[in-house]
Amino acid sequence: MMPQVVLTGWTPGLKKVSSTKLLRQKAGLGLKDAKDCTDRLLAGETVRVAVSSLATAEDLAREATALGADAHAEPGSGG
Repeated sequence: MMPQVVLTGWTPGLKKVSSTKLLRQKAGLGLKDAKDCTDRLLAGETVRVAVSSLATAEDLAREATALGADAHAEPGSGG
């Protein structure tokens, strides 16, 4: 399994557009998928996003937290 970022919640003032752009840039999601992830997070769902490396997951989690999301990185499990 690939490393992933787990988005578990958000704080008032979450930067929705910036969060969507961040998911597109770091996770390589298309606009629709990135927007769906952001909308699901705002609706109270826990969102998991697979990324290519643990470093990318840590960067994405850190930047998402700065934008107002509650996020953490999880390493992928070895085969």
